[in-house]
Amino acid sequence: MSFRFITADNQGEIYAVDPGGNMIFYQDLARDGTPRWANGGIGQVIGQGWADFANVFCGGDGRFYAIAPGGDLFFFRDLARDGTENWANGGVGARIGDGWDAFTTVFSGGDGVIYAVNGAGELLFFRDLARDGTDDWANGGAGQVIGDGWNDFRSIVSGGDGVIYAVTIDGDLLFFKDLARDGTANWANGGVGAKIGDGWGNFAVVVAGGDGILYAVTPDGFLLFYQDLARDGTEDWAFNGVAVTLGGGWLPGPATAAAAEGYCWPLSAAAGDTIQFMVSAESPYNVTYLRLHPGDDGIGMPFGGPNPHPGGVQGVPVEPWRDGCGWNTSFALTVAADWVSGFYAAQLSGGGGDDGYIVFVVKPPDGVRGDIAVLANTITWNAYNDWGGRSKYTAPPGPVLSYLRPNPALTPVDRGQIDHLARADLWILSWLEDEGYAVDCWADTDFHKGIAGLDGYKALVLSTHPEYWTSEMMDRLEAYLAGGGSVLYLGGNGLFEQVVFDEAGASLTLLNGDETLLRDINYFRNLDPPRPERAILGVGYRYDNFLTFAPYEIRAGAHRFFAGTGLSNGDLVGATGLNGGGASGWEMDTAMEGTAPPGKVVSANGADDRGSPPPGTVVLARGTNPGFGADMTAYDTAAGGVVFSVGSIAFGGSLVGDDNLKAILRNVLNECIAR
Repeated sequence: MSFRFITADNQGEIYAVDPGGNMIFYQDLARDGTPRWANGGIGQVIGQGWADFANVFCGGDGRFYAIAPGGDLFFFRDLARDGTENWANGGVGARIGDGWDAFTTVFSGGDGVIYAVNGAGELLFFRDLARDGTDDWANGGAGQVIGDGWNDFRSIVSGGDGVIYAVTIDGDLLFFKDLARDGTANWANGGVGAKIGDGWGNFAVVVAGGDGILYAVTPDGFLLFYQDLARDGTEDWAFNGVAVTLGGGWLPGPATAAAAEGYCWPLSAAAGDTIQFMVSAESPYNVTYLRLHPGDDGIGMPFGGPNPHPGGVQGVPVEPWRDGCGWNTSFALTVAADWVSGFYAAQLSGGGGDDGYIVFVVKPPDGVRGDIAVLANTITWNAYNDWGGRSKYTAPPGPVLSYLRPNPALTPVDRGQIDHLARADLWILSWLEDEGYAVDCWADTDFHKGIAGLDGYKALVLSTHPEYWTSEMMDRLEAYLAGGGSVLYLGGNGLFEQVVFDEAGASLTLLNGDETLLRDINYFRNLDPPRPERAILGVGYRYDNFLTFAPYEIRAGAHRFFAGTGLSNGDLVGATGLNGGGASGWEMDTAMEGTAPPGKVVSANGADDRGSPPPGTVVLARGTNPGFGADMTAYDTAAGGVVFSVGSIAFGGSLVGDDNLKAILRNVLNECIAR
């Protein structure tokens, strides 16, 4: 489920506001990194109308402050704090101030303390003395300036008792402590922030839960637990600073809703084929077709439009995540003969709000084939889509997920966050096109059904995050390799979990269709017989180093794929990138063998793993992440092809700016084409 606001109180309570304005209560009962939730992790709706506010934040002990768009400050209190609906004043907010829209950032410090950052970067101290909804403020309600330079941070949260955590533009986590807490400027360390972590710029949301606990939400919706044990500016973290995943489905929503939203069917089409688009919009909107290719001139090239449409709201069924929306067709597109294969989008604009995008794939014409085939990971895109109430990662998860619903996260726009969906795939695809390679694009659903002439491609590229596959796709991949084909796996966590299509191909069945089952039984490495991805790709996913980023270190500098690069053993490549940091990062795969005995259901966590790389696999480079990093590997197949893997979701974001990675990939691709 996506949320407009996420805030936390001091006893494990996490409150989230969904796009419809529902206030939803969760409680982390353990508060120690073990996933133990009240109500089995299912959020309890305890209020409505919260989407009308510009900001909502907890103030401790069930107290809330909410800022209206006009700047009025309202006080609320959740008396129950257990997921039942019991509010002070019958749930009606008490107005206790105005002018709060003048601040860029506002957050609570507990005990009635509210900190606010103005446009000049000054940090102001306020204190709500009453804390009961009456208008009684310290210093007559006048904010006291206690610091400056506070507009240089991505996010700021309070840890209570004067502790403030701030994330810099570069992602460093700084510790501050307001020693006075009375409006005078008296800071620990003379007001200089102490660095206690890095990489925090990769999170979409960070909130504090008291006692040094920080909850962080990744852009793909995972809720992570950290705890600052020292709380004094020294770097001392629970679990040595490694994040513990508490759950999924916490997708952050856009700041403003799209002007229109919709979906299309089919997901891919060749010249002469027609795609139907189903759109719901409160007001008229325009449609522009774009061939997606991010660059200095924007996100893509217009190929048609803008075409005006009258709009109209379409109803939503009870469970659209499972059954689809069933909307009427709003417009249709017949792919023209001159449209080059690639990723495209129908851009929906006008009527206020952000532009919406419906992404689709244009396949090559019948009988026309380039050198390289690239698959769009639409199955993974659908698995992470929580529109309509469920995704694979919500609580409870969706055991059947329809393609026939909007997918707002599937945007080509760079929102300044890490990405593992279409935006990330476009880094790799655009680089291939800019290098002049003859590339054809297909949806993974096409690969499932079978691509005519697949054996004619010199190489097949799997990019970014091909996490969910069908057994039929695995069969086709093995057949392609057996026929002499070559594969470039330029992502991480790939070929990991089995799904099943319905007969029409419009929905996925996950978890064997049972939301109560654990996902482990559907890992390819746990099937009967096991089909571990490491046996095909040379690498396989491990859970235990999530969301760290680092460069690769060269380990086989004499290998032919490093020819002409000047690289040798010990050199580092991919130190920076657009997708979180170093090229080895986020979710990573290794060539390290998993030796679990037959019949054991493995977790893919550490040594609890299964699968060996093929004989002759060479570890070309290894990520320098703490613990372990992604393995860059290669092996020659018996049929005369090659399999090259990078084992990292973050790779594509580094590829576009790293000359060494570009040179390595050119060597691989040019060899494949020459074979």
